[in-house]
Amino acid sequence: MKTHAMNAPAASLVSQEVESARVRRGPDLTEAYAALLDAAASLPLEGGPGAVARRLVDSLASILPGRALGVCLVLPDSGVPLVELSLPEGMPAPGRDPTRLFPELDGEWIVDLDGLSGSTLHAAPCGIRMEEEPLERTIIERAAALMAAGVRSALVLRAAKPVSVEMTELRAQLIQAEKLSTLGQIVAGVVHELANPVTSIVASTELMMRNGAGEHLRAEELHHLSRIRVAADRILKFSRDLVHYARPAREAPGPVALADVIAQAAGFSQHEFERHGVEVGVACGERLRPVLGRSGPLTQVFVNLFTNAAHAMSDHGGRLSVVVREEVDGSEVAIDVTDTGVGIQPETIGKIFEPFFTTKETGRGTGLGLAIVREIVESHGGAVTVASTPGEGTTFTVRLPL
Repeated sequence: MKTHAMNAPAASLVSQEVESARVRRGPDLTEAYAALLDAAASLPLEGGPGAVARRLVDSLASILPGRALGVCLVLPDSGVPLVELSLPEGMPAPGRDPTRLFPELDGEWIVDLDGLSGSTLHAAPCGIRMEEEPLERTIIERAAALMAAGVRSALVLRAAKPVSVEMTELRAQLIQAEKLSTLGQIVAGVVHELANPVTSIVASTELMMRNGAGEHLRAEELHHLSRIRVAADRILKFSRDLVHYARPAREAPGPVALADVIAQAAGFSQHEFERHGVEVGVACGERLRPVLGRSGPLTQVFVNLFTNAAHAMSDHGGRLSVVVREEVDGSEVAIDVTDTGVGIQPETIGKIFEPFFTTKETGRGTGLGLAIVREIVESHGGAVTVASTPGEGTTFTVRLPL
């Protein structure tokens, strides 16, 4: 620890009687250390470096009454030095020059705070030179060591707080993801159980329509039976598709018709479209060549994009446009998914593909959807990009090799 004295013209600001009595008695080293230990045991680290410095300056002032004390902290994240002072009664506040907190007092001692470049502890007597008080010098140096350690700990704690908050949020998101995974397994089981009775409904309505054709049933009754069969067929197809979609992706890569994938994803997302008042338009080329991939994961890509788009238009509804086109060189296909929603802010758009990043309110999203989209697309040799105008809408473009 480096210490050095700086001299200035004497300027006694405390009565000679009080100061003389203080010098004759002098501080007790054991009591001084006990006071410093008490302060160390209750440092307000959560309050930051300034609170730590304030507590120790006050503690040192109780040990060395009648002394002008101060600390100047030069922190890595602040361009302005932080100064904390404890002044004898009646002493006006000095200027805040970091190199001389007490330029008018004789014998100002400045002690560097280890590990905190540019930070210093200042002490000055009022009527006696500090070098004539070796015991006080020892106390000040010990206080400086304690202050340096306390400030460093406060800086570490402050840096750790955002990480701690992030880990807490991450844990909550992982729990939510696990809940959704379990719920998906339950739903898949329920859908599987529904398949048998729905199959019976389809078979029964077909039998009734065949047997009731002609004079047994009126045309109106046959029409109602037909509607029951169409609705049951739709439920059965949706159930089978949903079970297939929920099944772990073990299929080998093969030719995949993007039009079928997009239609299936739109079917899965139909409830979200209706709930948020979203109109959907899909434009696919008539002779669109297939891509090489796995239909289940690719369906998940568009389910995630479609549901995100619906949520972006939840306030006033809107339109979702899906345009599929082959690039001119014939090497890849591009799928533009465009919504007329709220858009994405410029400061956010660079983070949206990061795992667990979400702008949705708590409980509405895990922050995994777009990260999964990117992972699946890249595993197919493709890429996904985004362009957005706040207040007007967003376009996600998925590119896949043909």
